[in-house]
Amino acid sequence: MRWRYYCDFCGKVGGSSYHMLNHERACTKNPDRVCGLCDLAELRQQPMPVLIEALGYGDAEGLERLRDAAGANEVGKGCPACILAAIRQSPKRPAPEDYEDQSDPEIIREKIEFGYYSPVFDWDREGGAGHFDYQAEFKDFMAIVNAERTRRDWERGVYG
Repeated sequence: MRWRYYCDFCGKVGGSSYHMLNHERACTKNPDRVCGLCDLAELRQQPMPVLIEALGYGDAEGLERLRDAAGANEVGKGCPACILAAIRQSPKRPAPEDYEDQSDPEIIREKIEFGYYSPVFDWDREGGAGHFDYQAEFKDFMAIVNAERTRRDWERGVYG
């Protein structure tokens, strides 16, 4: 019987403790994760609470704020791994228009804790209010990063 190793954050299973430790370090469910994509793109990684706060209720405006917080002005639409991590770690929150009784925050907090509300994200439908396609955004992000790295290498005379 072989040893099995589990990620403490997302439950991923592997047969190597070394690989599982590497996974846990960058796991998108890890609140203290180290982002390899931010490092590769030479972006300053934002703390997870800042990214989650930027996401807000998960509507289109929240996703745009999250992109800005994840470095959208510096590289394309921002770091896709940090955006995904913020989405995965964000708590379930109702949009303000979903509150039945906005006068009692304790009732609302209780309903959120017990799962009566779900996030307003619409991740499955393309073009939805909170649509986020990690694979497409990763591809675009890496194209920009690689083009920038190639440009810098040409300037330094690496290719020539």
